[in-house]
Amino acid sequence: GSISDPFLLKGRRAGVIGLGRIGTRMAELLSGVGMEVVYTSRSSTDVRFTKVDLEELFATSDVIMPTLAVNDQSSKLITTAHLDSIRPTSVLVGIGGMQKIWDASYIIDKVGKGEIAGYAFEGEGAQALETYTGNILALPAMAWATGDSLRTLMEIWVENISAVAKGSAKNVVND
Repeated sequence: GSISDPFLLKGRRAGVIGLGRIGTRMAELLSGVGMEVVYTSRSSTDVRFTKVDLEELFATSDVIMPTLAVNDQSSKLITTAHLDSIRPTSVLVGIGGMQKIWDASYIIDKVGKGEIAGYAFEGEGAQALETYTGNILALPAMAWATGDSLRTLMEIWVENISAVAKGSAKNVVND
């Protein structure tokens, strides 16, 4: 089959970049579907998964997922050399603001040329799917939209509306 054919995750290697709260949960879920999980992290360790350097993670992982906070340090972490070391059968998954962590247009170009099997991302730069060439899934930034977060947001809206009706507005942005 072609490199864009679907594949089972079980038995494949997942590379998680950053092992904070989100990275740890992603590693647990990926492990739960039968993937071997490797990770790289500046400060965190987790004996359930194998710690490797960034170069090994990019060169050997079937699924690569950064889960980093976007800041000055992380924006310089992933280079085009890392992206060039990815196998043509590997996929990249960017959640949140990962377009600031790596060169998304470079990745999209490599997917279009068949040099990377696929790229899924959300947030800035997501366009209509027909604008991409290759195996790309581009979604609006919606990772925050869980059942719990939507319930919490609804509670905040109701509290704000009630407060305004009582003459004591909360969460005022402009006076």
